[in-house]
Amino acid sequence: MANKWCGPYALAMISDKSYEEAYLIAKKKLRKRSITGMYNHQFKAVARYMGFNKFEWQFVPKSESKPTLRSFKDWMRPNRIYVVQVTRHYVTVNTSDWTVQCNQTQKWEPLDECKHRLRRVAAYAEVKRMEKAGE
Repeated sequence: MANKWCGPYALAMISDKSYEEAYLIAKKKLRKRSITGMYNHQFKAVARYMGFNKFEWQFVPKSESKPTLRSFKDWMRPNRIYVVQVTRHYVTVNTSDWTVQCNQTQKWEPLDECKHRLRRVAAYAEVKRMEKAGE
């Protein structure tokens, strides 16, 4: 695949699947011939289909100005994985070492050096795997 789109790429990062696998799963779940972009409700549907039953978008309150990704560090809890929507783009944030990965760089880089650090955060979700019965 020539292009790697941010939605399937973020899904691949949180699920430990390859980009190609995540892309095919998204196509199947959304019943699309191709995925070139995803809305938040579509991302949530695919994440839940992949086993993230507690995946829920949190939106920055309209009463507050939207923080930049760099200043959003204060909102996130340490030692967690987040999917963050910044200005119509998805990135994955690991708060154990404060690194970010997206489809454009395709590598983990420090949040303070990320090319998206000054973009505004619109929504975010903490990634939690499905809990098995008895846990």
